[in-house]
Amino acid sequence: MKVQIHHYVRYQYSEPVYLEAHVLRLTPRLHPWYGVTRSQVSVSPEPAGRSEGIDADGNVIRVFGVSLDITE
Repeated sequence: MKVQIHHYVRYQYSEPVYLEAHVLRLTPRLHPWYGVTRSQVSVSPEPAGRSEGIDADGNVIRVFGVSLDITE
């Protein structure tokens, strides 16, 4: 079985805000019964930095930060 998931989030603010680090947990955990063939995360505006790792529970996490004052 193949599953394709698209997740879209858009934030809007009435005044410019500075975004601190965001942690995303959108990738399924690695498991013997299934596998992830491809995973992609796009962020706009382009993050000032990003990293990826595994948390204490075995979940894939992506961390990114945007160093701009933004409204959308």
